[in-house]
Amino acid sequence: GASVCVRMAGRGDLVVLNEGRSCECRGWRIKAEQSRMSLSAEKEELEEELSIKTVPEMFFSNSHVLLERVSPETGNVVFSLQFAAREHLAACARFEHVPEVEGEAQEAVAVAVGGEFAGPPVRVSGSESWRRAREQHMVDVDIREVGAEFRNWTFSSEYCGTCSAEPVDAEPGNDFDVARLTRSDPFLFFSAVNLFTDELNDFGECHSGV
Repeated sequence: GASVCVRMAGRGDLVVLNEGRSCECRGWRIKAEQSRMSLSAEKEELEEELSIKTVPEMFFSNSHVLLERVSPETGNVVFSLQFAAREHLAACARFEHVPEVEGEAQEAVAVAVGGEFAGPPVRVSGSESWRRAREQHMVDVDIREVGAEFRNWTFSSEYCGTCSAEPVDAEPGNDFDVARLTRSDPFLFFSAVNLFTDELNDFGECHSGV
C-alpha cells in the first residue's frame, strides 16, 4: 500500500473538492474514493465475471485512487495513474492457474498472464497432505477436475496500477532532488483508500490499499 498526499510549501494553489475526497494543485488532480464493502451477491457476480474462485472477504469494488496531470493550455489530461480494486482483483485472477514451472517455461507463462512470472503459489505446512486427500476424494466420486488444484488464496499478483504512459529510462543527470523531497513541508492533502482485505483462512492477512 501507499499513501496519497500533496506536500508543498504554500497552500495558495491547492483546491480541495468533494468533501475532501479529491484535490487540484498546480496542474495535478487527485481523486481518492473509498466505497462501501461489496455484498455477497456482488462478490458472486465478480467471481463469475473474472473467473476467479474467491473474492477477498472485505472487498471494496468501487474504491480507487486516480492521479492525473492536466495540460494548462488545453485542459486535457496528458498523464494518468490509477489504482482500483476491480483492476487489482482482475490481476489476481490471471494467476489462478499459473503452473509451477522453471527455466525457459517461465517466459511462456509470463506471456499467458500478461506480465512477469510471479513464481509458484504460496503454500502452508500440511498443504501437500490436504492436496492428496482432496485428489483421492475427487477420484472416489469421479469428479476430478483438470487444473483445479491451485487457487490463488493469497491474492498474489504484480499489480502496480494502470498508467496511461509507457515507462521510460531517466536520462543521465536527471536525478531526483533529494533535498527537496526530504524538506519538511506540511501535508496539504492526505487520503488512505482500502481496496481489499482478507484474513487468509486465519493464516495471516492480505491487504491492498493506496
